[in-house]
Amino acid sequence: MKAYNYLWKLLSMMLVFTLLTVEASFAQPTLRYYTILGVGLSSPRGLNSSLNDVSHTIVEGDSYLTYRLDEVSGPLIRFGVGVEGEFSPESSFGWDVGLYVRSSSFRMGAKVTSSNEAEVFSDAFFLPDFGGLTTFRYWAVELPLAINYRVFDWIGATAGIDLRYQISSNISNRGKLEKTVGYLNTVNYRHRFQAGANAGLYSPITNKLRVDVKYFSDVLPQLELQSVGARRDNWEFREMGFALNTRYYFRK
Repeated sequence: MKAYNYLWKLLSMMLVFTLLTVEASFAQPTLRYYTILGVGLSSPRGLNSSLNDVSHTIVEGDSYLTYRLDEVSGPLIRFGVGVEGEFSPESSFGWDVGLYVRSSSFRMGAKVTSSNEAEVFSDAFFLPDFGGLTTFRYWAVELPLAINYRVFDWIGATAGIDLRYQISSNISNRGKLEKTVGYLNTVNYRHRFQAGANAGLYSPITNKLRVDVKYFSDVLPQLELQSVGARRDNWEFREMGFALNTRYYFRK
């Protein structure tokens, strides 16, 4: 409940920011409308950990088996339209509002790292399937808001926030996610609403082209794992990664 209250507060701030930028735009001699295409890599990560750090050891008599999760970053793609402007004709600061479609994915599985008699545990229902990676992908509508600062004519800095609403089904439906990580973990995947932050550099290539490189991260955890049994480890993972975006302006 606290997380959703935080998201609604953040959404309110974004709406206020949008109203301020719209009000400021009336003083603009021109607005610049654009379309954008971006690609990148994303992965669920903790502040100092990754899914690859999640491991378990099962002991039965003299037999033991240790396994860990195996995660690989997946491609990110976004495309959409937006509008940007400056706060005043002589200002180096500007604003940016858009509406994008975003798709992101990662691959995950589990593998045995050590065992003296793995066949003893072959029928254990609580273990994940070993030896393969499963792809998890979502689609979302993204509302980004950013502040741009023009350092020089050829380079600038940008930072902003975005709100996402997932339009695809929950990737944890039908137990696919739980089976992949194994039933020694309880799984909580944040579906539908998510907020993120980003920062990076941009460079105008021509009057109609701009490229930027951004680092991004979720504000709230996207995926939470908690081990069951006597060992009560907790992991929180946010979607993090890098994106390269190309922007085409419809006019000068």
